[in-house]
Amino acid sequence: HIPKRGSVEYLQADMLTDLLANGKSSILFPRLVKDKGLASSVKAFSWGSSEPGMISIDARLTPGTSIAAYETELQHCIAELHTISKDTVDRMKQKIEASVIFDRTSNMNIALEIAMADHAGSVSWVNQALPAFLALET
Repeated sequence: HIPKRGSVEYLQADMLTDLLANGKSSILFPRLVKDKGLASSVKAFSWGSSEPGMISIDARLTPGTSIAAYETELQHCIAELHTISKDTVDRMKQKIEASVIFDRTSNMNIALEIAMADHAGSVSWVNQALPAFLALET
């Protein structure tokens, strides 16, 4: 379980899901999809808004892959989080910063971000989230 949106711990959980499954250079994709062939896709999400949430890892297992084999390899991947370098975290922060800036070029995305922040309890979070995220330490 994770805290509600708007807390530093929520941002940490969100960064964790990005490190796990945001793109082909993440932890899960190379290991579970490319190298081991246990899954054809893998995603990680942080669920939370005005209430505490949770982290979800979803994978589409390849035919013949047992859930036990997948879970074992997933545990190994999660254990790797303890060895992630500061450079890897910094690259992920840059990637997310670019994504946030790009998303804010669309009025619809801005409106959605404001609505989500309002629902979570603080519209000011729209302007505070990115600096808070970039300030996270490894």
